[in-house]
Amino acid sequence: MKQLNSLAFFALLSLSLYLPIRDEINPAIQGSPIRNISSITPNYVEDTLQTKSSEINTETSNGWQVILDENFEGIWPSDAWSVIDISRDGYDREWGADQYRPHSPSTRAAWPARGGRNGRDPTLKNNDYFNNMDTRMIYGPFNLSDAGPLEISFWMWWETEPDYDNIFVEVSRDNLTFDELGRWNGTSGSWQQITISTDAYAGDGSVWVSWRFTSNASKVFDGPWVDDITVKKLTFGYVTVHGYIYYSDRYGNNTFSPYTTIELWEHDPINEHDDLLITANTDENGYFLFPAIMNFDPDDNNYIFDLYITIKTTYADSESSIHKVTNFYDQTYQWTSETWWDISDGEHAFTQYIPAENPITRAIWVFQDLRNAWEYIRSNTFPPIDAGSVKVKYQIGENCYTNWPSVCGSFFYSDMGTDPFIFISEEYIISSDTIVHETGHNFMYNANGFWWWFPTCWGHSMYSEIDANCAWSEGWADYFPLAVNNDPCYDFGRGSCGAYPGFFYNLELIDRNYLPPNYPWGDLVEGRVAGALYDLFGSSDDGYDSADFGFDPIADIIYYGTTEESFYGFWLSWKDNGYNHHNAVRAIYQNTIIYNWAPYFSTLLPDLQVTEGNPRFHVIDLWDYTDDFESQDAELTYELTYVSTPLCGIEVDDHWINVIPEPDWIFTCTAIVRVSDSLMYSEDTFQVNTIPVVDTKYLPITYFMFSD
Repeated sequence: MKQLNSLAFFALLSLSLYLPIRDEINPAIQGSPIRNISSITPNYVEDTLQTKSSEINTETSNGWQVILDENFEGIWPSDAWSVIDISRDGYDREWGADQYRPHSPSTRAAWPARGGRNGRDPTLKNNDYFNNMDTRMIYGPFNLSDAGPLEISFWMWWETEPDYDNIFVEVSRDNLTFDELGRWNGTSGSWQQITISTDAYAGDGSVWVSWRFTSNASKVFDGPWVDDITVKKLTFGYVTVHGYIYYSDRYGNNTFSPYTTIELWEHDPINEHDDLLITANTDENGYFLFPAIMNFDPDDNNYIFDLYITIKTTYADSESSIHKVTNFYDQTYQWTSETWWDISDGEHAFTQYIPAENPITRAIWVFQDLRNAWEYIRSNTFPPIDAGSVKVKYQIGENCYTNWPSVCGSFFYSDMGTDPFIFISEEYIISSDTIVHETGHNFMYNANGFWWWFPTCWGHSMYSEIDANCAWSEGWADYFPLAVNNDPCYDFGRGSCGAYPGFFYNLELIDRNYLPPNYPWGDLVEGRVAGALYDLFGSSDDGYDSADFGFDPIADIIYYGTTEESFYGFWLSWKDNGYNHHNAVRAIYQNTIIYNWAPYFSTLLPDLQVTEGNPRFHVIDLWDYTDDFESQDAELTYELTYVSTPLCGIEVDDHWINVIPEPDWIFTCTAIVRVSDSLMYSEDTFQVNTIPVVDTKYLPITYFMFSD
């Protein structure tokens, strides 16, 4: 992480070019209910909804279902019944069925002392329960995973010691721990029907119901008799909510809202406290789908859901990247749909449209700009870079940040130890480039813990000289929206390139032909830095620009570089990373920033000697004698800028010197060779000496004759 300099204790702000007028604060964030999209949705959206519907679980099944209908006739306990003595007094006395006191028309009823090894067969003269009893009869388990309320109904006659000997009805989720639903003691006087309803166990997969009797060590009576038990559950179908989210964008187009948080709520007018049921997100096409949920509302008189959704300007792209738009009070903007009352089981399309006339719609423009910027970095870096979280504060109608009344215009704020945030003014909310510009500052801060911006940058504009550090931070932020929004113009209005009324700069056109004083040169000018980054990035060649490196190498330096406190620091990191220098320095040069060094002759060119009329090809390899800090040998060009006479036949053949002297020409000539990297050049001089060819002279052959 980079070390902060002595200015680190200042609050750091990046202001846009113009300072708008402050309006009154409007703290409201809740818009009017958004209307259903059915009247404006294109046919292709409806077709897509139908396709999605085929993948949705629309299971329905509702009404009262009987779980248990017990009259104790025949052999009992049976099926899922169990009886247990839990008194631990050494006796075994359990519930059992007997004919002594049945509820008509049954012939048998359950009595807590009838069963077990030490149980009693009640008779007219021996019909009392025992002292110190604690015994249960239990039915279960049964399944309430598809149900809401549980209803337990039974008939009971009881005579027990008041306040001391009790009959309980209990429910358990594990057959170990039981919850009491009701208790009785004293004398009933007759058979009474008792009905208990509870929804506390709705959705549980295993449930047990118990009748428990306890007595103390004093008086005994006839006890409780239980008969004609009915246990039933109210089952519900399932409801599946899905749909698309639309909004009206800056250009008046109906646009999907991808990667947006959607909440499904249950409206509770009785308790005046609505319940959040589940949260989902729209996908890349603005489509959302909640899992099927049981259509059961315990707080409603008819147990049926009353549902609505909220759409919120927040989304977690990753564990470390949360993007959201809030008002000045850190409340996330949200839109609330109409409520679907007593919603039926099955599938429901909650497709919603956020209309242009709703002023809060502008907050979703900002939100989508944040996400587009994050997604652009993620999709155009290898391996993908997670650019981190961004929070924007936007207050409807406000051009100045209320906490600092004199600070107006959009800005990024970071103070050490404080969460950073972006303020977007009402005046510039129409400009996606401005929002992405400030997001670029936030991303640079996320990468470095700092963003090379100082109070000396105050009042900066795109084409004025400022501090080198400020020019780097602002230049990066000026360039970033051009890449994200895929156009060469920085628009202070809707864009693109002034297509809608609004001031803009076309950074592809503002090059070396745009001269001072209106357009200063060099890396102290943020617009020149932005233009250089854009030419490094883009594939549109013009002038000296022949670069086409894309976004990845630029982002790598932003996120992983170690020296980029200025654009020159960026250039050093570029070279250290081994990226091509030749085309890069040309793109930078096109934007009036001169980091190029001229090529040079590392070794002086040698003088040559050739024989008269004898041509020599590739006699000097110029690559062996020249060098350049930014260019490879093959990226250099060579030419003759001077030859004292053409008769010596000196020529440049790519990076070779050829010498083809004219016949019968015997002299010395001088030549100057220029090496160029297309921006700068150096020259060197060498000579060619032509050596004459000397003809060989021969005596004629003479024959001598001798005689002896």
